[in-house]
Amino acid sequence: MIILLIVKFFQMKLLTTSEVAKILGQTSRNVLNLIKDKKITPAITLANGHYLFNESDVLLFNSKKMNYAK
Repeated sequence: MIILLIVKFFQMKLLTTSEVAKILGQTSRNVLNLIKDKKITPAITLANGHYLFNESDVLLFNSKKMNYAK
């Protein structure tokens, strides 16, 4: 309940690991490796161990990744 209030207050769009994987063109496993390597940080870690990511953070990460590829 508290998470929903925080999300609503900040109007954050949260993404699941699989949604992040699609945006980045990666697998969910690779996204978990990015977390482990501290290259991307989830906004929220749920009690069941699943992650939620702030959409703006993911898009920023993706744009930086794209700039390195050029």
